[in-house]
Amino acid sequence: MSFDDISMVAQLSSSVATFAVAILLLRSLRLQHKDSVTSLGVGMTDSLTELLSIMIKDAEFSDLFLRGVESDGTLNKIETHRYNVFMNVYFLQIQEIWEYDSNSTQSRLLAMAMMQTGPGVYSWFKRVGPILFKPEFVEYVEDEIVAAIK
Repeated sequence: MSFDDISMVAQLSSSVATFAVAILLLRSLRLQHKDSVTSLGVGMTDSLTELLSIMIKDAEFSDLFLRGVESDGTLNKIETHRYNVFMNVYFLQIQEIWEYDSNSTQSRLLAMAMMQTGPGVYSWFKRVGPILFKPEFVEYVEDEIVAAIK
């Protein structure tokens, strides 16, 4: 065998090895991405659960939340602000879940559950949603969630 033949076999072997490493790294990256998606979803769900548990433990907030979702007009300025902040955080979390996986049943269930709590939620969303949230998310809530409830 000549030196050129040996060199060509070595280059071919090196190319095959490089290709094999690339495939291995690609598979590893896909598995890592899947783990990241799962972890992110769990983290977002945990933060929503924490948000709701704070509401449940705080009787004063529970009262103003119930008055807000019933839209009875009795919230003062500070209570309205607290209600708005809660709703902003809640729907921003749902928007993040939806952005990460627009086919997620989790975002649909969370949005639907909140929309069904009372008329004040929908009126809040109609007033604040187009300003605060991405247009695609507002459209999703209107078309998928609100339409399914009516």
